[in-house]
Amino acid sequence: MPWCEDCSRFWNPPSMNRDGSCPTCGRVIAEPGKVPWHFKPLVVAIGLYLGYRAWQGFVLAAEHGLLWLPFVLVAGIAVGVWLLVHRSRQATDAVD
Repeated sequence: MPWCEDCSRFWNPPSMNRDGSCPTCGRVIAEPGKVPWHFKPLVVAIGLYLGYRAWQGFVLAAEHGLLWLPFVLVAGIAVGVWLLVHRSRQATDAVD
């Protein structure tokens, strides 16, 4: 448990700032938290699995003569994401 001399208080790691500083006075009292080593292999494994499943979907669509359908769905999702990002940027620009 990190101890802050200035505040005379113990802080648990989730309640501290990301850089390891005290939330009250800002003094660095611990090392910043690190990402666990197994997070990156997990992300790679999930990416490979989802890529394999997408490939299976394209093969299945091609076997049934519906190869155009995944392309239309991906294009629709891409347009939807673009619209959401565009609107959120306009909203933040209007506030500033």
